[in-house]
Amino acid sequence: ADLEENASRFAQPLSALSGPLESLAPMAEDGIVTISGWKVGVRPEWRSATRLVAAAFDDYLPRRNAVHSAAV
Repeated sequence: ADLEENASRFAQPLSALSGPLESLAPMAEDGIVTISGWKVGVRPEWRSATRLVAAAFDDYLPRRNAVHSAAV
């Protein structure tokens, strides 16, 4: 996903995506996602984790300490 392109397309400030992008750093370290500038990709072998990656950008998803995965 090209975050810069999507922010422009929906007339949103790119800065609004910096926090969610930073929250994906542990997934990048684990090799689940690739981050290059404002572009995020999910590695093919981790395709099943796409919902978890997208959840980082979901403002409506409650942020709490759940005892189970929100993607289930």
